[in-house]
Amino acid sequence: MKKILLFGAALALSCSAMAQKAQPLGAAPGGSTPPIDTNPPAPGWATAIGAVFQYVDRSQVPTGILEEYGFSNLDLSQYTGQASTPDNQADMSRWRRGYGALYRARFGPNAPAMPTLAQVNTTLEGYAADSLVELPALYYRYHRYRADAVAQNLVQVQNNQIVDVAGRSQSPYEARTAFVVAPTQNAFATNQLKFVLRSALYYSNTGLAPSSSEIDFGDGRGYLAVAWDTPLSVTYSTIHIQLPDVLPDAHRSGQRPGAYLP
Repeated sequence: MKKILLFGAALALSCSAMAQKAQPLGAAPGGSTPPIDTNPPAPGWATAIGAVFQYVDRSQVPTGILEEYGFSNLDLSQYTGQASTPDNQADMSRWRRGYGALYRARFGPNAPAMPTLAQVNTTLEGYAADSLVELPALYYRYHRYRADAVAQNLVQVQNNQIVDVAGRSQSPYEARTAFVVAPTQNAFATNQLKFVLRSALYYSNTGLAPSSSEIDFGDGRGYLAVAWDTPLSVTYSTIHIQLPDVLPDAHRSGQRPGAYLP
């Protein structure tokens, strides 16, 4: 039987804005009493990394996700949705690694509520029996330490521990965005496929509700408007398909993040 291999697609996601709470920068904690972590990381990893961040005021990470706090084997900085490169093409393996990295990086009282990766997998498995190709999406804002945080005396490293500098006038953190979309399947025995963007498979801490999407499936029709939770039929004329990863015009205007699939 002929097999079609799906290597990728380009997608633009539009989100409607919702109110956000601004987190002001406060003074670093004084004294030697460590702040309470009300949202500890995954067991095991907490033991390994907890001491390093013992004297960091977790409440000063606005998103509640600090990249250095988590364990990641995926370079999240590649997945900004800003451009397509060979380094940010994603399949479900990379999607799961990205989600897992963000989940493990939850840091302190501002950390978002996130289902575990096992719970996400269970949700995905619930759709495995149908004939549709799901396109789960993650869109998270997170923080990481500025490269000059130590040089600018915003934090210090003492005895292998990070210590906030009291009275600092700037935040040692910089805001980042992670945006990854991947097809749940990439090999097919037919040239007639149905794709679907499910709102139940949209994971985000942005406070932005998914409102619309445009996808170029590489079938010659260009970008198509795709309604959430509504399957879209795509017919390919060739056995082997290399889908383009073109940056959508809508994103060039800076209005939408883009996601690119291998």
